Amino acid sequence: MIIAIIFDIFFNKKIMTRLLLNIWNRNIRYNWEFIEKSYDKKNKNNENFYEMTKLIFENIENEKDNIKIEIIPPILNKYKIDEIYIFATNQNPYFEQDTFYEAKIIEYLLKDKYKIKIIQYKNDPRIRDEVFRFFEDFFISFNKDREKTYILWSWWVPAMKEALNFYSVINIENSVIVDVDEKTNSVFISKIQNEYLKNFDKKIFYNLIKEHNYSWAYIFLKNSRLNNIELENYCLYLSERYNFNFSKANNLLNNFKTDFIKKINNYNLEDEKNIENRKKVFKEMIIELLDNLEITFDKWEYISFLWKTFSLQENIIKYIFENYYNLSLEHNIEEIENKFNIKAKKTKKWKKFFEIESILKEIENIDNENIKEFLIFNKQLKKLKDLRNKSIIAHSFWWIKREELINTYNLIKNFKKNYWWIKENIFKKAEEEILKLFAF
Repeated sequence: MIIAIIFDIFFNKKIMTRLLLNIWNRNIRYNWEFIEKSYDKKNKNNENFYEMTKLIFENIENEKDNIKIEIIPPILNKYKIDEIYIFATNQNPYFEQDTFYEAKIIEYLLKDKYKIKIIQYKNDPRIRDEVFRFFEDFFISFNKDREKTYILWSWWVPAMKEALNFYSVINIENSVIVDVDEKTNSVFISKIQNEYLKNFDKKIFYNLIKEHNYSWAYIFLKNSRLNNIELENYCLYLSERYNFNFSKANNLLNNFKTDFIKKINNYNLEDEKNIENRKKVFKEMIIELLDNLEITFDKWEYISFLWKTFSLQENIIKYIFENYYNLSLEHNIEEIENKFNIKAKKTKKWKKFFEIESILKEIENIDNENIKEFLIFNKQLKKLKDLRNKSIIAHSFWWIKREELINTYNLIKNFKKNYWWIKENIFKKAEEEILKLFAF
């Protein structure tokens, strides 16, 4: 913006200031009265507004001293306007209140001082969808650079007024909506502009949340007009939780004035060596992973979906082993080695760990329907092993295709339903609560 202004000054270019307005049947007086009153009282032929303004325009040279422009002059006196865009209705067949010839009259009276452009709207101005589409198309080709733009708020058909105001505010950064008091002719800036911008930001935020883009929603909020720190914290909470940063997510809970997210699974990871606590934590983390995988697939994050699937496998194995043997695969390594004759591996960089395959052999001996359900699920996961090894998260740069993961996705959904009996996704529940709490 600054560079554009300097460029204009350097080359002596004039920065245009524009006024955009819809007109209605109170924008001119004829013989000191508004035209609808004039033709009611004095018009012997009973012409309507459209026909009356057409007759006046066709005889404009003789009638110009009998016409006074209303509402527009106070704005022209207050601001230095160079160009005026007049939106007028001109339906086919014409409607008795159409304003096209009124616009032509105003254009004639102001043409010596201002550059005038008449934009005709030829459909029914009461049909909201068509009106909004018309203004959306207009602003696509409208020159938005450099000019200061004022928008006149007044007009009697709501759809035309709202569409002009909305698209001007959204498309033109330096637009200003103004209004005129008809009794005093005083001009004031309308506060509706901020509401349009806030509502526009609300719509963007709503879509980000419904698409599960928590990190983007957080970043967007920090730079939006909604100015809601509590809402930012909720988005950050979901973002951290989605990325398995549970300790950071739990710390954020302390900043919340409401506690609805506290009702959704939240983990106490501090006491990791307490086996009863770990059982509960692992069970909840499995639920979390199942929900997370659904969201990840919905977002088309297929590589992430793949590695989270194997993380799910590992956590289920941990949960099953600890639930039936009361032993932790991380804290009872020596005890497990001695009891089951399973040797842990050790590298220079890592602590001792058990390979999944060696632990699975032990799990296969447990006589439990739920465990058998998992083993069937686990057998299917083996089919993904080559896919993982060939993906960019492992040894080469093959992209993951949706078709390759659909069966796994359906498998996970069925496993969640049959094994854990869970219906509600905790992320979607949190999204609904957020949108409800903040009246979206």
